[in-house]
Amino acid sequence: MEPAPGPVERVAAACAAALPAAGPVVAGVSGGSDSVALLGAAAEVLGPRLVVATVDHGLRASAAAEQRLVADLCRDLGLTHRLLAAPPGAGDRRGATETASRARRHGALAGLVTELGAVGLLLAHHRDDAHESLLLHLARGHRGDRALASIPALRPLAGGALLLRPFLVGPRPPGRVDLTRWREARGLPALDDPTNADASVPRNGLRAWRADPDAPEVVGAARLEATRRRAQRRLAATLAAAAERLARHLHPAGAGARLDAAALTPPDGRPADGWLVELLRLLGGCLAAPRELDMRASWLREWRRRGGPSARGALELPGRPRPLVALLAADGLHLPHEPLAPGPPEARVLGALLRLPAHLPDGAARGPARDLAGAGAP
Repeated sequence: MEPAPGPVERVAAACAAALPAAGPVVAGVSGGSDSVALLGAAAEVLGPRLVVATVDHGLRASAAAEQRLVADLCRDLGLTHRLLAAPPGAGDRRGATETASRARRHGALAGLVTELGAVGLLLAHHRDDAHESLLLHLARGHRGDRALASIPALRPLAGGALLLRPFLVGPRPPGRVDLTRWREARGLPALDDPTNADASVPRNGLRAWRADPDAPEVVGAARLEATRRRAQRRLAATLAAAAERLARHLHPAGAGARLDAAALTPPDGRPADGWLVELLRLLGGCLAAPRELDMRASWLREWRRRGGPSARGALELPGRPRPLVALLAADGLHLPHEPLAPGPPEARVLGALLRLPAHLPDGAARGPARDLAGAGAP
């Protein structure tokens, strides 16, 4: 077996597969080992196209040392460095949590992408991050393919830019130790965020447990990676089937649209819940005013309680920026006030696919979208 690509080769391949060949690219770099490895690899690949951003959450005085380290590295490499402030809002009691900080961080980085007209945002998530997320999903009771597929390698941002995680693109992605060894071999310094030692944060506790040589290895890395890859393949197949159904069965109807009842039945014995979640998620992107539909377990329970596809009457589909009200009838699901996006069905569904997060285990363009664009849906 050939050796796995190094960070430089992986960043180069991921950017070539997913991003335009011109335009600024932002990299989020905290000063930790993983993100400094991304900085070093992306600097070799992108050169002056790269803009490095560090987010200050306003929660730790020690963060100033990490910010100086990144700024010094950027100066030595001839790169632009931006420091972004993302403190908690006044009275925000959840502002210091991992989830809230991550949301503010991603918002600040996405805002810089928009400001610069950048084509992409690079983040340094890697194999171990993906495995930790998978285990956390399982611990919280999530069993669907989207949860098991874990962190997506690609996610669309506003304005047509893409969030890209190059260390999750392609086969045999690197882990934390791989990136640390590469970074140290290149002589790139890094600092540890002291909050990573707080074992009360679920991810930190899980990470410490997995790193403990005396801890029992309940689920090995090879099995986690195989689980993640299988879920990604199943998810891609489900999305491809849902795209085909929507291209055939989603029609304009008066001032709105109708999805034929035949589309609601899962093909090939697929689990009904997983099928409905992905079908409706894709449907939301086919509308003239797209919705990010997110069919949670509570909604699925209500759907089953009311009889599933045999239910009748109004049904509210949870989504952003607002819910979607549908009417269930014998001939299907009606959206009386929601017109479809213009264009032929295949183009409409392709646009919806390109709005979704994607996993790129083979390093190529996203699977269902590529298949639909290349062959055309029946």
